[in-house]
Amino acid sequence: MTIKVALVGLSTNAVTSWAASAHLPYLLSERGRKRFQIVALLNSSVDAARAAIKHFGLPADTTAAYGKAEALAADIVAGKLEVNFVSVATRVDLHYPVLLPILKAVAAKRQDAPKDFGVYAEWPLAANHKEAGELVDLTQQHGIRTAVGLQGRLAPPYLAVRDVIASGRLGRVLSSKAYGYGGSATRTALLESLGYFADRSVGGNVVTITLGHTIDPIQFVLGELSATNTKTVSQLQRPQIELQKPGAKEGEWVVAKTVTSNVPDLVTVVGTLDKKDGKGAETDNFSDGTATLLVRLARGEPFPGEPAYIWSIVGDKAELRLVSANNLAIQALGDNKSESPLAVKLSLYDYATGEVTDVPWQWQDWQNALEPLPARSIGALYEAYADGREADYATFADAQARHVQFDGWLDEFEKQTQ
Repeated sequence: MTIKVALVGLSTNAVTSWAASAHLPYLLSERGRKRFQIVALLNSSVDAARAAIKHFGLPADTTAAYGKAEALAADIVAGKLEVNFVSVATRVDLHYPVLLPILKAVAAKRQDAPKDFGVYAEWPLAANHKEAGELVDLTQQHGIRTAVGLQGRLAPPYLAVRDVIASGRLGRVLSSKAYGYGGSATRTALLESLGYFADRSVGGNVVTITLGHTIDPIQFVLGELSATNTKTVSQLQRPQIELQKPGAKEGEWVVAKTVTSNVPDLVTVVGTLDKKDGKGAETDNFSDGTATLLVRLARGEPFPGEPAYIWSIVGDKAELRLVSANNLAIQALGDNKSESPLAVKLSLYDYATGEVTDVPWQWQDWQNALEPLPARSIGALYEAYADGREADYATFADAQARHVQFDGWLDEFEKQTQ
């Protein structure tokens, strides 16, 4: 069965082009078209949706244009439009107001709505765990399938780490640490279009997004941080942030304005890892409940010569190290080509032999055909959803648990600074 998609956020003038760069390449690929069909666009207005349909070459006769979520929801439950998957690829503060009326409409007329109805949202799911909780309740109570764009769980570098651990080459996991720099090009400035990173209430910032896309796959691989034995220390080193916009000259950036941030730009998390669920030898290779995890994230660029991201896992037989020289966001931009500036390298240090060997990782052939890079892991998420492999990707419930975790850390920061 072809999954009929209503895509939200594919715009010709969006501040960010995530829907176009990460979602559209797979959905319009030969492989994607066999499983999914875009039948509607929801944008800020009907005219904007029509402009996007024309701009991206979607068939005008089979792609409906919408400017309000309520109108899309009404046509779905009335049977005027066959849609069984709504994919929301907008800024985080639009997720809740877009999803809520759609989910409420489907819930109110569940007997009339498509039986295998599902929704996708980018991460973060909502502005906070309370909004996320409302969305979770609606979907769970009415049998609505869900997926969230925490695509690191399906990114090959993280899958390769998981496979090495499961193979037993590390032995039992004893500890892990990760250090990363990112979230903005410089430590003193943000793009004007990302000014909301300085306002916690919006929900998208260096903690929820940058740290979120880093620490979620780490916990997915190693196990969850203990709710009772985890400590965070956060700091806002540079409250005043310049918002930059393109200048008159090519390559020039000028300061549009300066804002005061209420989001920490340095976060350190340390705790014990809960026992990793699994069976047999795989469980033995993962944490037994005593392993520790330390994660440190700083907004901005690293010291010259230091990598943007380094993650190591210490076992009782070997140590595995992942290094990305120039890029923390390897869930979207990691490359397996050694000559690429976005290269992600895995190395294993065997204690018994003293040898350090490279651990190769690969994209699947169909992923290699997708450009740009962000489309590859998002494509894998669409594939997993179509296959019904819910254990392989994040659901709304998974996302809400992550929201609870991050809101707790940010609340702790506010207490520390009062």
